[in-house]
Amino acid sequence: MLRSCIRKLAEGRGVHRFIHGLAAGRTMPNIFPLLAISLIAAALFASAADATTCSASNPYTFDTTSIANTLTANAGPVMGNFYYLQYCADTNLAPLSSPQFTGNVGIGMTPAKALDVSGQFRASTDMESPSTYTDNIYPFTANTVLIRNNTAGLIAAFLGASGSVGIGTSSPNAVLQVNGTATFGNGGAGAGSVGNIQITGEPSSPISGRLTYGADGTGWQFRIAKNQGGTITDELTIQDNGTVGIGTTSPAVALAVVGDIRTGTSGSNGCLQNFAGTAIAGTCSSDAELKAVGDSVTGVLDGLARLQLVRFHWNAKAAGLYRASQAVANVGFVAQAVEQQFPELVSRDSHGYRQLDYTRLGLYGLEAIKELKALNDKQAGQIASLQEKLEKTDRLEAAVRAQAGAIRALRAEVAVLRRTAKTRMASR
Repeated sequence: MLRSCIRKLAEGRGVHRFIHGLAAGRTMPNIFPLLAISLIAAALFASAADATTCSASNPYTFDTTSIANTLTANAGPVMGNFYYLQYCADTNLAPLSSPQFTGNVGIGMTPAKALDVSGQFRASTDMESPSTYTDNIYPFTANTVLIRNNTAGLIAAFLGASGSVGIGTSSPNAVLQVNGTATFGNGGAGAGSVGNIQITGEPSSPISGRLTYGADGTGWQFRIAKNQGGTITDELTIQDNGTVGIGTTSPAVALAVVGDIRTGTSGSNGCLQNFAGTAIAGTCSSDAELKAVGDSVTGVLDGLARLQLVRFHWNAKAAGLYRASQAVANVGFVAQAVEQQFPELVSRDSHGYRQLDYTRLGLYGLEAIKELKALNDKQAGQIASLQEKLEKTDRLEAAVRAQAGAIRALRAEVAVLRRTAKTRMASR
């Protein structure tokens, strides 16, 4: 039997015609015992030094015309030894070095596509696409798959043994790692160009999700932008130092907002608080049941009266440390001057420079108004008392002046009486 197979191969009747028939989707006869021996012989001839029968001048063409074409072929042995057939054709048969098969091939099923496989599929070497695409799909390591573009030398996708997926990398350090830009939605600029990212965590973890980006101290930024007609506008920026910018990509402080800020839930409520939860501005909690009230703040009028309101510009040091504008004219107080009067209103920042609590300073101003009103009320009382005394004095003075007039009138009458008496006495 083996000699017959070898003779058929030597006579130019091999397995190429059979493989062409299988690739064309034909139902092949049950000739696999003969074909298996033929493939073994082909392998022996292909590897022998005098393999003259495996050549372009003597191609293998297996003759099936004398065999009834009624049985379905089991393609397992054929595919198991196809590597040897392909090696022989590629290395010795120049006209068939790149065979072009037509039709559909089915393994374990009736084919509906170029290749249909019913069951598991294993590739021991690369699965290479046509040369016009130059892409490879092949096992990278044990239980892994790598898809790459050989022309560009780029990794398209990687599927790890543990289920990790890498896009643009063959060594993902997470369940999914994307080395490059990822677009969610259809990538366009108009309506419908939408995509959602949902981050969920483990039920037992207090952290429901985390979005990690960049690296410390490298100048990385995370931005959220809108794409309107192809124009990208950055709306939100988070820098690697933790600062957040809304409407700006270079926030100078923990939160920088270019535009108006609105807070609250309805109506006129809404509160801006300091780190201790105390009101800075707005409608904030102030119920007595929420406070352990101490003594009152008093005696601030004289201290406030000693403060000097000044105009100033930030200098180069402030511009470097706090990105303060040197071009804008400002009005305010000097912390050292306030510290002399109200040391509790002055503290130091992380750079060691003094900072002033302008919120409490404003509250001190309200207390100063109360003290000024109390002083004014006191002075008003004193003025009223003096006014009353003056009025009494005026009344007394008027009474004295009236009495003086009466006295003058009496004196005048007395003088007349004296002259009359003197005249009468002279006439006697």
